[in-house]
Amino acid sequence: MRNDLQLKIVDIGDDVEVCEIVERIQVLIRLIFSSSSAYKIIADKDTKLVKSAMEVSPVNMPNEPTAISMAVDCLNCGRHHELYINLSQNPQIDFEMQNQGKIPFPDDDILQCECGEELDLSEISDNLYNTNNI
Repeated sequence: MRNDLQLKIVDIGDDVEVCEIVERIQVLIRLIFSSSSAYKIIADKDTKLVKSAMEVSPVNMPNEPTAISMAVDCLNCGRHHELYINLSQNPQIDFEMQNQGKIPFPDDDILQCECGEELDLSEISDNLYNTNNI
């Protein structure tokens, strides 16, 4: 029997930086493997994750939206306003929306009602632009 082969064991738990890196890798691997339908087995001394293969039908992803439509009522007279934002900058979208009786969302976020009331749409605009990355 050979006695010159030796195994050196280093406890990485004492090195905070290395320990954090290993934990991040473990979390990422679990996230990646748990979100796929391929067959996998992951095992360590404490846990065993098994994922079985299954046939997945291709999914038709909808196209990106070309416009956002909304309705706003005047607080003064109750008039109903149909607005839209053209996301594609396609002039055909403007033509179709205006044929439906909709008006473009005002660039200054102020909608002037026929009764003279100015409707401040900045909150709607901020919400749309922040939520949809417009």
